[in-house]
Amino acid sequence: MPNRIIKETIRTSKTINDMTDFQFRLWTYLIAYVDDYGRGSADPELIKGLVFPRRKRVTEKDIGEALAGLAGMGCINLYEVDGESYLYFPKWSEHQRIQTKKSKFPEPTIDKCGPPQSTVKHGDPPLESNPNTNTIPPLPPQGEAPTAQGVGDGAQGAGKANPPEDKTDYARVIALFSEICKTLPTPPEQISDKRKKKIKAAGKLLTLYASTFTELFQIVDTDPHWSGRSGAWDRCDLNWVLSNVEKIMEKRNKKPAQTQPEPRPLGAEVRRVDDGYG
Repeated sequence: MPNRIIKETIRTSKTINDMTDFQFRLWTYLIAYVDDYGRGSADPELIKGLVFPRRKRVTEKDIGEALAGLAGMGCINLYEVDGESYLYFPKWSEHQRIQTKKSKFPEPTIDKCGPPQSTVKHGDPPLESNPNTNTIPPLPPQGEAPTAQGVGDGAQGAGKANPPEDKTDYARVIALFSEICKTLPTPPEQISDKRKKKIKAAGKLLTLYASTFTELFQIVDTDPHWSGRSGAWDRCDLNWVLSNVEKIMEKRNKKPAQTQPEPRPLGAEVRRVDDGYG
């Protein structure tokens, strides 16, 4: 990812200085988080893992509320495509260099997200706008489906939209893990709601890495430490793998020297028990 430009006018901008401390921190981090076209996922769960990986006290609720606040100030715009929430910076191309040919995320159009909220520049106060102009609605509270307000015909936008169909094949993910990571505990066939949530979140992260569960599990299986073949650590299981996707995918780019896995001690082929509640 190329370096980003932040202008010195953020020191005196009324808009920037009206932000709370957390809004300012999030807005700054988002500049380094979005792709070369100023776009990125607005899913608080993904932002928590990719933008605040070491901030244990930051919650998804904090992020969702801050995103809504930044959108209301015109510092970012929010839009939705196929049930997924996205964000983009207004007039990004006027302040940053675009080097890639294609964005990683869907293009925000009038049909998809309504007219832009603001023409605010990075660090400059926004221009006055018509109060009657439609704006993009803020992110809904956690657990609620987004409403159709501000999208399409206002007369038909009342109420909540139907949530997108969950097409995740949880059973297949579990089966892949058991087939590839044979030295790790076998997950139970019954899948808890908590585990489903972790599988879905891991799938979204793998999409950003242009990877799959198959590759994820193969990386774990070929690592002597994570697979338990070294005998130094035996706490790895499906729950740990799903919670450490970023750490595992980073190893993909390090290209370590190919070595033969060390033999397991006698009796080590017996798998530990996975209760399925992780």
